[in-house]
Amino acid sequence: MDDEKITALFWERSQEALVMVEKKYGRILRSAALNILKDPRDAEEVVADTYMKLWDSIPPQRPRQLLAYAAKINRNGALMALRQKHRQKRDDRGAVLYSELDECLASAGSITEHMEAEELAGLINGYLRTLGGENRRLFLRRYFLMEDMDSLARDFGESKKVLSSRLYRIRRGLRDYLKKEGIAV
Repeated sequence: MDDEKITALFWERSQEALVMVEKKYGRILRSAALNILKDPRDAEEVVADTYMKLWDSIPPQRPRQLLAYAAKINRNGALMALRQKHRQKRDDRGAVLYSELDECLASAGSITEHMEAEELAGLINGYLRTLGGENRRLFLRRYFLMEDMDSLARDFGESKKVLSSRLYRIRRGLRDYLKKEGIAV
């Protein structure tokens, strides 16, 4: 069933919408939550919360891309669960990933002086549209879904060193793209 029909089921308040989302995107949502949380039970809880949030937000929302909408809710829920889980402990997985992007992005303070976060996201999305499909998937899986290099190397059939080099070139391209758009990096 396509996303438009699933969204229509949400608008009709049919519980079949949740069944269809689980059938079509459940594996992706679980995998993304598991990449962040590293605990299957916590990941399942986040996915269940994602379904509830989808139910509560559609309507009034009518997402153009259901997977992107669900993935964003799921990722935010997983990151929130990770923060709560490690409130007393220091978990640097996110810091390590985002430190790789430091060369592309200026500090949060200087970015907000130039533009709102949504505008920056729009520019990043614009850059991602310029990439080939495989590089775009690699970037999103590494930095949005927070997948580790071992699983990426396995799935892409390349060594971690090769993927690290590709990611470096993608980040350099992002940095150059943002500079060209007038963002101080």
